[in-house]
Amino acid sequence: LIGGAEDNSLAGRGGDDLLNGYLGNDVLNGGAGRDTLSGESGSDRLQAVTAPTS
Repeated sequence: LIGGAEDNSLAGRGGDDLLNGYLGNDVLNGGAGRDTLSGESGSDRLQAVTAPTS
């Protein structure tokens, strides 16, 4: 997801998730894969979720 100047939110599932955020407040809720958040001028947050182990 390439976000614009507003607030951007991406909820990722099992794959590799990438959020390129710009001037807004950006949140990436990552799934089980590798997650990357590239944030700029806003308050940016990456919340990684690990897969349950059995």
